Amino acid sequence: MNDYVAIRDNIIKKPVRSDTLYQRIFVVSAYGGITDALLEHKKTGNSGVYALFANSIDSDDWQQALDAVKTEMFKINTTLFANGEPGADGLLDEANQFLDERIEDARSVLINLQKLCQHGHFALETQLATVREMLSSIGEAHSAWNTAALLRRDHINACFVDLTGWQTGDHVPLDQRIETALADLDLNNQMPIVTGYAHSESGLMSSFDRGYSEMTFSRIAVLTQAKETVIHKEFHLSSADPRLVGEDMLYRLAAPTMMLLISLQTSVWKRFTPMQQKAFAIATSLCVLKIPLSLNMRAHSSPVIMLAKPPVLKLLPDAKAYSH
Repeated sequence: MNDYVAIRDNIIKKPVRSDTLYQRIFVVSAYGGITDALLEHKKTGNSGVYALFANSIDSDDWQQALDAVKTEMFKINTTLFANGEPGADGLLDEANQFLDERIEDARSVLINLQKLCQHGHFALETQLATVREMLSSIGEAHSAWNTAALLRRDHINACFVDLTGWQTGDHVPLDQRIETALADLDLNNQMPIVTGYAHSESGLMSSFDRGYSEMTFSRIAVLTQAKETVIHKEFHLSSADPRLVGEDMLYRLAAPTMMLLISLQTSVWKRFTPMQQKAFAIATSLCVLKIPLSLNMRAHSSPVIMLAKPPVLKLLPDAKAYSH
């Protein structure tokens, strides 16, 4: 997500078999390293804001970590918006204001929760799943808002679609949140930039932890009856996270293999890791409706499958996809 120009020129402006930029929905993840800083480092296990908050009810170390994340996210904004383009300063101010409001709202919630849980009648552990989701959502909202604003600056009618449920009292099923957010959009003339994190009554992270973006992506594909889905990622859909176990310790999951394992249903499902469950859930959602799924490993190349007609749903990659 960090290389906006590459995304704009090689993905956004290169529609699949269409003469229009629209009739596509883009689902975005956070900028590279941001979710690690907000939660915990996925590879090293180093504590982020969430881990520091969860492990000490009396310490304010998490606030210093939150300040550090905020500084890093402001730096990303400066890189993206302060580039001499007309109106860049105004957009930078708007981007920083949006981000500041999210982070400071989260800080206030955590401070109040910390105080509340210092009383014996309230247990912090019962609220940690909600805290984790709240913090994680900040990264996706940041990148989605920025991407939509940058595309509008570049004369593309993009709109920010916020599925995070921020400051809402409604706890609704995932499908309902998606359908409500997309209901009034005209895909012929608007390009939705959707947060990879979506708040739901059951909590995506309780089932898939940090694999929530792909689950949001697959449900949007099913609900919109997408003609094609394209995931732009660093690695192929695999049996584990290559950054954790190493590429030589995993196997790629071909569609026939996934469908065979899915057919074994719950007895085998319970033995799967969260990463495997995510892969199979995506395959189930898309394959049942015969929605083609392709994986594009590089932003500077065309999708590996070019099929059918729009709308096309795309999940944009994290920063590492552009580092090669």
